[in-house]
Amino acid sequence: MIKLDTLVLIDFFDHNNLDKKIYDIEQQGTEYKKVARYLENLRIETGITDVVYSAYGSNYELNPNCTDPAFKQHRTFPPDQINRHALYSVEEKPELFKDKAILVAGNSFWSCVRQQDLGILNLSKSGVKSIWSSPGITGYYSPRGKTPEDIFKQTKKPIPYINATIKDFREDESFKWRKVELTDNHCIFKCDIINT
Repeated sequence: MIKLDTLVLIDFFDHNNLDKKIYDIEQQGTEYKKVARYLENLRIETGITDVVYSAYGSNYELNPNCTDPAFKQHRTFPPDQINRHALYSVEEKPELFKDKAILVAGNSFWSCVRQQDLGILNLSKSGVKSIWSSPGITGYYSPRGKTPEDIFKQTKKPIPYINATIKDFREDESFKWRKVELTDNHCIFKCDIINT
């Protein structure tokens, strides 16, 4: 069994508060529920003990820009088994990160999941033991190098949430990922920028 310690949820904004003209919020709500179920299974399989809500701009989960309710259900992260935190940087609670195995989930795989203060790039420089992620728990609205607004201007249709794929991980030019099968239905990828 692979033991993970801390799950970081980056920018899974409440889909009901997104611009309905630009984003397909009904589809996104459905996809977020799937991601939450996948995370629930990963939590059970890997023994995660802490979840960090990191919706940048949410004022520590206090305003409408907060993390989607699908990721706050007691079934997904039972309070008697999981410690919940709202953080924006490693420095706020270094004990959740120092020498810990971190699972990173979020939107967008190409930008926020990498570049936010609790994203892969900064985590890799912060003394964590290892960084993990999975196609089942990351996604995006647009391909690398384009913004959701670019796509909306092109298509004139509400943009769906797209789950990252194994191909996205294998063809990632920024980070090398190594696939690890957990069960027949679940896999995670270890980011090999940290030599552990």
